[in-house]
Amino acid sequence: GTVNDHWNNALNWSPLVIPMMGDSVIIPSAPVNQPMLYSNVTGADSVDNLTIQSGARLTLAGYGLTVTSTLTNSGGTVRLDGNEAISIGTLTDTGTFEYMGETAGGAVDYLLQNFRSGQPLVYYNLVINNARNLDTVHLGENLTVTNNLSITNGGTFDLLTRTLTVGGTLTV
Repeated sequence: GTVNDHWNNALNWSPLVIPMMGDSVIIPSAPVNQPMLYSNVTGADSVDNLTIQSGARLTLAGYGLTVTSTLTNSGGTVRLDGNEAISIGTLTDTGTFEYMGETAGGAVDYLLQNFRSGQPLVYYNLVINNARNLDTVHLGENLTVTNNLSITNGGTFDLLTRTLTVGGTLTV
């Protein structure tokens, strides 16, 4: 954003309007302030298309996101706590999804999210980054990471009885 990291600040967008239903949003490479959600972007506040360019980052911070048509992550990063309600029509992903875990409170267990309803669980780059070393990410289905998987800062990743396939580098 131009002014700060608040998604819901019209001064951060061009034109000077908060994105809403029917809008196509582009988060450009390395914006001055990387956008962060401070409320749900769902329902009437959802967007039609969302593109996250290389070097850009969108932090959901525990809030829901609805992209009714296509989310294109072109080398950017989507940062999640892990319990957000996310709905995406179509995902085109050559970027990174980073699960940060809860930032406060006790330990939380959550399932790795599948944004492609009815399709296999696939990420391009995946980072499990739990600095508090309390939360655990579980697999509810088999997972394919087509490029790199990184588990950092004490992040706990439980496969349960599922299969993990990594096409690039696995870093633990």
